[in-house]
Amino acid sequence: MRAAWLLLPLLLLAAERSDAARLAGKLKPVFVKDTAWENNPATSVSFDCSTADPTQLLRMHHFNQAQVGVNKTGFILHRAGSRQALIETGTNDGRNIKKLHETGVFRLVSSIEFSPVYFSRVNATLGGTPGLRLYSGDSGVVLPRALADTASVVPGGVVVWLDAHYSLGKTAGATQKEPPILKEATAVLTSEFARDHVLIMDDVRLFGAYLYRQNYPTPTQVQQHVCRMQPQAYFCYENDALTIWSGNPSRR
Repeated sequence: MRAAWLLLPLLLLAAERSDAARLAGKLKPVFVKDTAWENNPATSVSFDCSTADPTQLLRMHHFNQAQVGVNKTGFILHRAGSRQALIETGTNDGRNIKKLHETGVFRLVSSIEFSPVYFSRVNATLGGTPGLRLYSGDSGVVLPRALADTASVVPGGVVVWLDAHYSLGKTAGATQKEPPILKEATAVLTSEFARDHVLIMDDVRLFGAYLYRQNYPTPTQVQQHVCRMQPQAYFCYENDALTIWSGNPSRR
């Protein structure tokens, strides 16, 4: 009987991880060594503020059944264009920012982590690295400061990769009723260089879901929220991510 009680925490942890995998698709994104990204128009969907119902549009492309995006590094670099700074929300174990920093493409790479556990781990290994800044706290609150700090070093457009959300385990935000993604979007699209930023929201397959006791916004709710601030905004869904520009990038 005592042995069974000792095994109980391990069984609960295994069940938690299994549940996370079942609900979110895969536990972690897939990273590949090659950072090149081959754009495939056949797998992408674009829309703007005049599109009536992006949720229905993306549903036709089975967005909520998509797999976790692949080659995140290459995809981000593809979307970066000539921008020389990047901010990530949701540091997790730090692999993503480490790889992006090591490409040498960006003069400054910053990341925000809400979980004290993950922040401490990453700060112990990457803290103090030249050209890399780590922030601790709720990204919906901290992101405006990170944007202002970045603008003081690298004025102009920034790539903002939004990947902060509660996902069980040691991640933070369990008491939040919704992920911080709309607050993050507001911070980016009302900042000093809003017209020059490119905003990338990861894990679009979760949009519109009720997951881990949180309500994720639908693609239509994201569009409406963004377009209230940037009426000329342009959106592109690809690789389980939604990229947002303040205007059509092909017209710049």
